[in-house]
Amino acid sequence: MRPFFTRFIEIVINPDWFFERAEDEDGWLLPLTHFGVLVVWLSFASVIAWVLGVRADSPVSVALLAQRVVFTYWQDVLMPGMGPTSIPVAMLLVMLALIMTAIVATPLLYLWMRYTGGSDEPGGLRRAFQAVAYGLTPVAFGGFVPGLALGLGVYALVLMLYTGPAILLRNRSVFGYVPLIFALSLMLLQVW
Repeated sequence: MRPFFTRFIEIVINPDWFFERAEDEDGWLLPLTHFGVLVVWLSFASVIAWVLGVRADSPVSVALLAQRVVFTYWQDVLMPGMGPTSIPVAMLLVMLALIMTAIVATPLLYLWMRYTGGSDEPGGLRRAFQAVAYGLTPVAFGGFVPGLALGLGVYALVLMLYTGPAILLRNRSVFGYVPLIFALSLMLLQVW
């Protein structure tokens, strides 16, 4: 089990090396397991941070839009109506939001990268999922801590939309990075 969790540190410290190794992974099991652990941890840690008083209503407070949306719903609807029993419901909603985001982002990332210069080889959708799942990893190290969340969110976006696709989908085209520029611009607009 230890080698599995060292992957989280390897992704953050040396992402190029990690993504080059991830190219050799066969099947969906390892990226799905990684993503599952990440989703469970982020949902648990985010909601516990909210219970402890962390406000998750801006990109400076939390790294992911899914966390902000669920926090607002939890604070305005669930907590007043359900009290402490809203905590596990909020955790499930964060998990659901992250899973839905990956389900939508993976094919969009694959199609965008494929048609802007990426290689056409088998397993492209799996490689796009690897970019999404592994790229999200930095958020696990504090994407629910105010201040730290903004930097980790930007780093995760760079890994998901630049480093991962450049290596896994072999797209080094300038047009392939329009989604990264767009996502970072939206994040800046929300901060200021």
